[in-house]
Amino acid sequence: MNGRLNKKLFGWALNRIFEAKGKGIEKELLQFAKQNISLFTDVQFDETNILKSNLYKYFTTQTK
Repeated sequence: MNGRLNKKLFGWALNRIFEAKGKGIEKELLQFAKQNISLFTDVQFDETNILKSNLYKYFTTQTK
């Protein structure tokens, strides 16, 4: 292991947790992640078009 976290894998795991709780990926969740999870602080996030932002893609791209 090289010590780097996979942002897509981490985001997808968070997505699965929220899905299990009956919640979806919402603007507020992405804002929280950007502000409070250091892994995502440098990730592009356009609040006016969340579906096109890199942060949204990290949460919704399934990885192996």
